[in-house]
Amino acid sequence: MKILVLLGLFALYVCLELALNVLLIDMYANSFELVLGDYKLSAERLELFGRTLSGFGLALSCVAFFPFHTIPALTSAKLIKEGEAPQPHHLNPLAKWCVRPLSLLLLWLIFVPGLRLAVDIKVDQTTNEQKLSAVRAVVYKEAYLAQAVSIENFPEFDEIVSDPKRRDLMVALIPSLAFFSNGFDQLIANNLSDVANNFMLNRQEDDFIQNAIPLTREFDATYETEWQRYQTATAAYEVAYQKENDHYAREQERVAVLKEGNDFVNRVWQRYAEELNKASSYREEYAANETIRGQFRSVRDKAMKSSCRSACEKSYREAFAQYLNELKFEDGEGFGIYLTEEDVILNKIFKSKTTLEMMFSRGRKNYLARSYGIPEEMLYEEYLTSGIAQDHLRQYLVDTKELALPDNWQVDDMQALIDAIASKYEGLAAREWQRYLESSELDFAEPGLTRLQFATHPKITQLAQQKLGRYYLASFTPGISESRYKTLWLDSQDNLSFIRMITSTAATTAFSSGGSMFELGRDAVKLAVIPPLSIFASLVAVIMLFIKISRYLAFKKPGYMLLVLVAAIGGLGIPTYNALMQDNAYHEMTTRFARQVSQENQHDQAFTTLFGYFLDIESGLYERYQNLKLVRQVRNQIFIAPPEQNSEDVTHTPGPLRHLDNRLYPLLAWVASLQLDQDVVKPFDANITVLKQDLNVGAYLGLYLNKNTVTGVEMPNFMNDTDLGLLAEQKYFYQPEWHKMAYEFVNNADDHEYWLSLAQGELGKESLIDNLERRMSVYLNQKPHLVELLNQLKGQGVSNLILVKLNEQSHYRCFVLPAIDANMIYQSVRSSFTDFQELADCKVSI
Repeated sequence: MKILVLLGLFALYVCLELALNVLLIDMYANSFELVLGDYKLSAERLELFGRTLSGFGLALSCVAFFPFHTIPALTSAKLIKEGEAPQPHHLNPLAKWCVRPLSLLLLWLIFVPGLRLAVDIKVDQTTNEQKLSAVRAVVYKEAYLAQAVSIENFPEFDEIVSDPKRRDLMVALIPSLAFFSNGFDQLIANNLSDVANNFMLNRQEDDFIQNAIPLTREFDATYETEWQRYQTATAAYEVAYQKENDHYAREQERVAVLKEGNDFVNRVWQRYAEELNKASSYREEYAANETIRGQFRSVRDKAMKSSCRSACEKSYREAFAQYLNELKFEDGEGFGIYLTEEDVILNKIFKSKTTLEMMFSRGRKNYLARSYGIPEEMLYEEYLTSGIAQDHLRQYLVDTKELALPDNWQVDDMQALIDAIASKYEGLAAREWQRYLESSELDFAEPGLTRLQFATHPKITQLAQQKLGRYYLASFTPGISESRYKTLWLDSQDNLSFIRMITSTAATTAFSSGGSMFELGRDAVKLAVIPPLSIFASLVAVIMLFIKISRYLAFKKPGYMLLVLVAAIGGLGIPTYNALMQDNAYHEMTTRFARQVSQENQHDQAFTTLFGYFLDIESGLYERYQNLKLVRQVRNQIFIAPPEQNSEDVTHTPGPLRHLDNRLYPLLAWVASLQLDQDVVKPFDANITVLKQDLNVGAYLGLYLNKNTVTGVEMPNFMNDTDLGLLAEQKYFYQPEWHKMAYEFVNNADDHEYWLSLAQGELGKESLIDNLERRMSVYLNQKPHLVELLNQLKGQGVSNLILVKLNEQSHYRCFVLPAIDANMIYQSVRSSFTDFQELADCKVSI
């Protein structure tokens, strides 16, 4: 029973280690930005779970293999026969139930933060070149995730990456392969600059097609609409201007409006006469209308009662007159008559129909007299010479011809008519143009521009800038072809590639402690180190425990030993064998790759080949167990949905294990620091990156600022790994600081290395780099505008100033960049532009 429990716990441990391996691949197959961003909490939880699990396995292995029985105090003399060497089963109860469990617990508590410390020590001990290699690998990984690049002359790699079942493992371990394999790193370094430029160009072209082309078409549509509107307004303006200043046309208009007015007066009389002739039979069919007749009879009967006196009868006549005057048809048309109280006949002399016909006729005549203002008895000749005709004529000229004539105007007053016509056209052109201005987006003050003048007008330029935004070029003209403008726009781009800047060979200096990309380098190295180290630690723990259990069972229960071997072969051996035997296995790929790129380095060739076998083992296990139920359960417990996927804000409080880890880590780190000699450099207040005309990195400067003064400059050796670089670090320049020398003498009098340095003549001297840093500090303080700019950027939270050389003279354009972090790599690969912001009117000379 004891053995079965032991085997069950071991099987559970192995399953958890497999789950850890699968989750590591799932996590680190994501982009750098996600691992350190949205998935950061999940990555930290997975890392703690891995250290806890593997730490337990390693601690248990150490305790299992440690020969406690060789310590006399832990053995029982009663169990040891005379002449017999102490054996593990000779341990006394103190050792079994106290020392070994406490040792396990102590080692476990050491291994959990110790694995974290091991990674940090490895990261801190990496050189700038290794940090650069890790960043290159991360960039390449991000490009692969974006499906933007492939490895030239290495189709096997692309074939594996294109396989969904094998892609995650390869992508997750690209940074690790590049970090540990010089050949793979060199391959990336040789191609990354061109890849960055081509990739940037392709992204910019895609961005232009997707975003700029619609904007140019929108501008073209607006431009054509505005041009047509401007042409129409110009034509109307010219006609109005001609009318406003053509006296002959005014005279012609006077004659014309008089003729039209006289025609109107004649038409008025003609219509009046025709309607008057029809008045005797007007609406006679409605005299038989029962509704009207019924209303008439009712009013008549009431008025003819003996009790209704004159006032009463008058009121009924007024009411019936109002009834007929307000009578309307269903479509709203009036009945067309007007009756007064005297016109209403309320007697029975005639039948009601006849009486109504008589009232309709009288009402129609009254209506015409009111409408036309012409008395019934007036003749045509009398009308023409009357004031009524003059009023009709004046009203026609005022309403229809928009002439401002006085109320007492007479037809023979020609001067008043001429003045009214002149007043009508006074300011007409200005009013016509004002209507154009109110309907147009462009406020052109002057009419009459040609199409070329219109196209090159500053307002059109302003419209193009507004519509095109950052896609506007000074060479843009309305009507330019899309392909031509795309070519001009692409040629105008600086291609200030962030990828190229951070992966340049000269960029190694920026990864120095305190440099602008120091933290970026650390994060990239962690991304390269954590997956293989975690997997290696879990494999070591599993193998050591398997060996211990096998040895234990081999002597006591051989049958169980056979069962363990069969389980190991079926659960681990067969998936590994299948992975090794499949087409285009990882070890075949890395072997061919190592022969191509690592011919002169046998160590690197062997490592690259072994790395392929490691990938095959991991690939077999990953494919076999990635969908295991236990793995899914562990994933659900460890992985947390990113913040934007949570329905509400959730604060994740660290658990007790995390608190314990955070408390033990500083203590363990302090103990380790006693054995390590590492200087911690304070982060710089400002970083200056100098790019040459070809946009390769020329130099990096790290500056310390105090108000408007540069207090210190750190300039990493930009001639690193060269003979000149070695000479630049030698101390040749005599620059004594007496108080510092005295302090060093007092504190190092018993240090033999101090006396060796004194004998070699190094004290009181400085190297070329130190000399340049000191002189650069003095030089920069002589550039108050530059120092002021750096302080302004520091106040805005921007610490990176990028200077791009303009010409052979020492003149530079200024760009600013926020903190250089993992997100910038992601943005540079996934989008078209990095958040470079050029400072307007900034030209630096250094």
